[in-house]
Amino acid sequence: NLDSNNSSFISALIASASVLPVGGFFIVLFIGWVMKPAEIKDELSNGGALTLRMFNVFLIIVRFIAPVAIALVFLYSIGLIG
Repeated sequence: NLDSNNSSFISALIASASVLPVGGFFIVLFIGWVMKPAEIKDELSNGGALTLRMFNVFLIIVRFIAPVAIALVFLYSIGLIG
């Protein structure tokens, strides 16, 4: 039973170190470059019920800053940088 606990821990560690950052990377790429800005704004504003004063800043972060930051986290977690 101890071996199964160790293997679950190792599986969870691998998932959190590699799979989650990769998934996040593809999510921000999809939101930033595939979805239309009007669709993103509609989703974030609850169909126009909320105002979005900083939407353009959000879009810049999602398109340019977040992918680089997530890639750096991934590279650090697998030991290529750091």
